[in-house]
Amino acid sequence: MLDLSNTQAKIIKVFIENYRDESGKIFQGITRKGLKKYGLEPKTFANHKKYFLKNYFLRPSTVEFHGNTKHIYFQITRFGVLAYLKWASTQPLNDVYLDKNFFPLWWKHRNKLHDIYGDIFLDIYQKSITCLEISHQYIFSVKGVDHSSDKFTEIMTVPMGVVKIKLHTDYPIVILQEIPTKISVNETLNFERLNQNIDAKITARFTFLLFYNLLDAGLTGDFQLMFNHITSKFLLNDNPTKSDLENSKLEHIQFGEKMKQNTNKLFLIIKKDKKLQDLMTSTLFEITRFLNNRKSLKTMIERLG
Repeated sequence: MLDLSNTQAKIIKVFIENYRDESGKIFQGITRKGLKKYGLEPKTFANHKKYFLKNYFLRPSTVEFHGNTKHIYFQITRFGVLAYLKWASTQPLNDVYLDKNFFPLWWKHRNKLHDIYGDIFLDIYQKSITCLEISHQYIFSVKGVDHSSDKFTEIMTVPMGVVKIKLHTDYPIVILQEIPTKISVNETLNFERLNQNIDAKITARFTFLLFYNLLDAGLTGDFQLMFNHITSKFLLNDNPTKSDLENSKLEHIQFGEKMKQNTNKLFLIIKKDKKLQDLMTSTLFEITRFLNNRKSLKTMIERLG
C-alpha cells in the first residue's frame, strides 16, 4: 500500500518539505489552492486527494471559513513520509529534507551513522524501506473484486541470515476529522491531532528496522553488501590472475573486519541512548515471543521427541 506514482510522489514531497513554516513552527498545512505556490495545479491534487486520505498519507489539519468559502489544510503523516521514501529509493537521484519529528532517533544519530557506514548506509536504508509494508485489511471478495476495511495491517520483514521472519500487526481504524459543512462566518477550526498511536507505531517500526539491519549486516556478514562495495579486478576481469584473486580475498577480509568494527560502534551508540535501547530490546523480545509461540513447530518438536 505504500505506493506512489510519480505525480503522487511530487505532491507528497511538497507536504514533506513544508512541514514547518519559515519561522520553524510546524505548519498548519497546505490547501488545495495553496499548492499553486509550489508549482502544482489544484486539479492535480484533487484527482489524488481521495487516495491520499484513504491510505492515510495526508490528513486534514485545519479548516477556515470565509463567508461561504471553505479552505481545508492538509498535513503529511508518517505513512505519507514512508510512502515517499519507498518511492524515492527506486529513483536514481532524489533528495528530500526530512524533519527531525518524523524519525527522531534516526535524526539524532544520523551524522554518526553516515560517518561510520559511509556509502553502505544508503544500501541498508533502502533495504529497511522494503522490509516494511502497510495494507488495508482484507475482508471478502465478490465476483473477483476484493473488498477491504478501514483498518491497516503492518507487515514487518525481519531478515535473519537466509531466513526472513514476517510479523503481522493490526492497526486500529484511522480516524479522519469530519469536516463540518456549515459554521459561523470567518471562523477557523484547528483539529486535534488524531491517530498519534498509529504514527508512533510506524515510526518505531521503521527506526527498529534501520538499526536492526545495520547491526545484522555486521553480525552475519552481508555478502550482497560486499559484492556492491568491493571494487577489485576479480569482479571486473573475466581472467583474473593469482594476484587478482589474492587481492579480492584480502578486500573481502578487510570489508568484513570493517563491518564488525562498525557494529561495535553502533552497539555503543544504542546502549548510550535509553529510548533507542528500549525500542530495540522490546522489539527483539516481541520477535522472540513470536517465534516461541509457533504452535505447529512446538507440536512437531514434542511429537518427534
